[in-house]
Amino acid sequence: MGDSTWQQGKTEWVTTYDLSDESFHAGKWMECRYGEYGQILLSRQLDPQTKFCKVHFSKSVKAGQRFIKIVCQSL
Repeated sequence: MGDSTWQQGKTEWVTTYDLSDESFHAGKWMECRYGEYGQILLSRQLDPQTKFCKVHFSKSVKAGQRFIKIVCQSL
């Protein structure tokens, strides 16, 4: 995981991960865990040219649920 920054709004939080460092010798990966205890794990290797990923979180209408959008880009 690269360095990250947080931005918090009234209804949405955004975390930006800086992946521009060249120290990812095993490749760049995104991993998401779901469930109360992380029982479901999804992982995906990112394009080596990926420079950053933004993860957007916002609340759902149901208690405890969140909408998540992930956007990764290379420059």
